[in-house]
Amino acid sequence: MSAIEVLNVLNKLLKKYQVPFGIAIWGFTESGTAKEIRVDEQGRLYVVGDFTAEIDFSELMGPENRSLTDIYEPLSSYLPHIDIPLSTVSRSRVYEQTFETGESDLTAVNCIQTVQSTEVYAGTYALQVTIPAGQTGYVETPTRPISPNQRIIFSFAHKEDINITNVKLDVVWYRPNLKELKVDEYTLTPSTSWQVDFRDVAAPKGAAYMALRMQATASTTSDGNVYLDDMFMDIAGQIFRFDGAGNLMSSVQNFPDWFSGSTKTTDDLFTKLSLLSNVTSRFAIFTSRTLAAGEEFTVVQETGRGLLREFLIRSPDTSFKVTITVDGLTAFEKTYDEIRAIEQNSPDISAFAELDENGDPTGYYIVSIRNIPFYTGLTVKVQNTGTTSLTFNQLFAKYFISIT
Repeated sequence: MSAIEVLNVLNKLLKKYQVPFGIAIWGFTESGTAKEIRVDEQGRLYVVGDFTAEIDFSELMGPENRSLTDIYEPLSSYLPHIDIPLSTVSRSRVYEQTFETGESDLTAVNCIQTVQSTEVYAGTYALQVTIPAGQTGYVETPTRPISPNQRIIFSFAHKEDINITNVKLDVVWYRPNLKELKVDEYTLTPSTSWQVDFRDVAAPKGAAYMALRMQATASTTSDGNVYLDDMFMDIAGQIFRFDGAGNLMSSVQNFPDWFSGSTKTTDDLFTKLSLLSNVTSRFAIFTSRTLAAGEEFTVVQETGRGLLREFLIRSPDTSFKVTITVDGLTAFEKTYDEIRAIEQNSPDISAFAELDENGDPTGYYIVSIRNIPFYTGLTVKVQNTGTTSLTFNQLFAKYFISIT
């Protein structure tokens, strides 16, 4: 079977089953290659991935009497040629302190901090931390918001005088309520000359914020001094490539002219395929919606085939419940606290306290539920489970629906 014939099969699938691109035909791994295509015992093709959808091939054989193998083998051989290449590791600076303003934003505990210009690693100023003789003290950076399993890279320059007996770096992980979750300790080697330490860590489950704590102990004979400079903290991770218009880039190789060019955006591919499958995007947006105690509100109610791309709630209170009915069955019914408990284990569910650009709580709580396919119908509802009225700042839904 040629590539053209494979594409013809895909076209038939899209026409017959009104399947939006990317849901039931193929998925992508973290490395960007197509996920495995399998045929089950009933002869149904499905993708092993975030979307698990089934397609009955029995009516697609046509007069040629093609077997499942005839379709499956060439299809699976061509799918790896569609991938979404990832960029190299991206680093976003979330904290930087060089003390060049002459001020410090660190918090001192059982010690005195002074921005000075005598002992400096780079630039004009550095921080001097003085610890009383025989005691232990520390300075701590401001907290920064993070997510569980997020990778954080940080570095700092430090030196100690001869009266410092030991030095530790503590990575402090905080819960959403800013209570300590855990502390990871790293023992450093005191040095009377400047040295730069690097660390690459991953946030633990349940962490919402982090801070760095430099701790030292002075000898019993005299006060000790630790000097700090050039403190940097980056959030790191792999990201998708985007073109100049902000479209996600997709590399398409060894495919016929229907996918012409060496690079196409997924928007381009979706536009072409949506012409075949009659898929359209729809939105539901409600702002400042007030519900009485116990009242339920329907945000989305659709019949047909499609995909709930995202349902988002922004609320000043956590006393609410989300109910999502898929194909006549209740597929999701959770309160905010229940969603918060399970979101760590799902890439398509988020629940958290919103923070402003300075990392401070805004007083709002966010819930986001994504990527739920439906075949005969979808209903999305939110209910006020509290004892007083609740005004939702925003209720937002984006979804794809097949039209005839």
